[in-house]
Amino acid sequence: MIEPDLSVAEGYEPVHDASGAIIVYRLSLTGQELVPIYGRWSRRVVGYVAAETGKLVTKTTRYELRMPPPASFSPYEYLHRFYKGCVALAIIDESHNGRGRATDIAHSLHLAKLASQARMNASGTHYGGDLDDFFYYWYRFNPQFWLRLGLGWNDVEKAISRYGVIQEWTKEYESDARRGTGRTDVQVSTIPAPGISARIIPPLLVERLIIEYTTIHSSRFEIIHYL
Repeated sequence: MIEPDLSVAEGYEPVHDASGAIIVYRLSLTGQELVPIYGRWSRRVVGYVAAETGKLVTKTTRYELRMPPPASFSPYEYLHRFYKGCVALAIIDESHNGRGRATDIAHSLHLAKLASQARMNASGTHYGGDLDDFFYYWYRFNPQFWLRLGLGWNDVEKAISRYGVIQEWTKEYESDARRGTGRTDVQVSTIPAPGISARIIPPLLVERLIIEYTTIHSSRFEIIHYL
């Protein structure tokens, strides 16, 4: 039996309409909203619907929709939401840990970069062998590099076909429909493989590190800018 979770709105702030009735519960930190469901006769809250999905929040789905309490949050999410542009320089040490499209680390590093005016990736292994991971890693660092090559965020397959290595798997098998006939079916599939095309190296060498020495006021102290 599906049982609505009546405690899921704890920590949420009620939002009232002009008549004073509660129309939604909102979590101020993230903006997530829960719409209350009122009983037809009792007019009491009998459940909540997630505003984003339109689905009833039950005790079995609570773990998917329950947000952390205000005292627990991602510092990168908080930084991007409330202090975007206030960070002069974000230095990401061991930045190669942020490879991939949708990992938690990659997402956190992405938010830190979006919140800063300038960013620096510090790693000895920017490229880890597969172009698909490197594509998103370098896109977060400098999207203009891929855009100049005519590639957007969702064009990783095009990037692999141009500058990566594709491994082709051929499988020959006898399906149930052909059993006993002596004929077989052939299935061909492709997956990204380790390697990179030499065609991508020249633009990468131009982009990698441009070192500029800048003099600061009268102290004559020189610092290195990595662009």
